[in-house]
Amino acid sequence: MTQYQSKRQKKIAEAKAAAKDKAKDKVAAVKNQVAMIKRGNRKALIIMPQPTGNPERDSLADLEAVKQAFKARLMSEIQERGLDSKHYFVLNFQTKKQRDTFLKKTGIWEFGNHYVDGCKLVAERRVTRFK
Repeated sequence: MTQYQSKRQKKIAEAKAAAKDKAKDKVAAVKNQVAMIKRGNRKALIIMPQPTGNPERDSLADLEAVKQAFKARLMSEIQERGLDSKHYFVLNFQTKKQRDTFLKKTGIWEFGNHYVDGCKLVAERRVTRFK
């Protein structure tokens, strides 16, 4: 076998491998589409990566996919439920007694001692410069 033939065979082998990878990706995409149709077009919670045959690499990829799915779900819940910290603030005291004294002296106690609806407080206090 000549050097030309071995280079040619190497290119052919690389092209075959690339074609197989492309085919695997297409199969995975079709499987995901079928799964979405079966779920009623609901988005999959976790799209798992295709196995490579290497158990260690596959396990790490699976764990990373699950981790990303949890992060995505958490962020969507934060946005849906309004749990983002950009619209509330927290006062912190060293003791419960300090907290209760502050709430009573400011008159906020009547609105609650843990979670106070700021809009109700503003309406009751008739704060005029509030939008």
